[in-house]
Amino acid sequence: MLTFGTTDLQRRTADVQKAALKSPVLLTYHDKPRFIMMTVEEYARRPGVDLVAGPESLPDSAVARLQAIAEAHPDAECVVAGGLAALLDEETERGSLAP
Repeated sequence: MLTFGTTDLQRRTADVQKAALKSPVLLTYHDKPRFIMMTVEEYARRPGVDLVAGPESLPDSAVARLQAIAEAHPDAECVVAGGLAALLDEETERGSLAP
């Protein structure tokens, strides 16, 4: 696992993000472990993880991506409720979902 300081996150954001795409990255603050950065896919693979997204707070593309990740990882539970999700559920049930 690569380690970066929190100042690296500010100064070398792209480097930290690229490293986190390959494997989780440890972020330190004053040389003490504070955070771990990882992809959503990596996080979803962890046992017991529930992905809960409120569509009203996320763009449609993010909600769709979270749902795709949850479908690809059956052990992860993804709950999308309220807002757009409730509307989509109603439209799907009635069979009137417009393209």
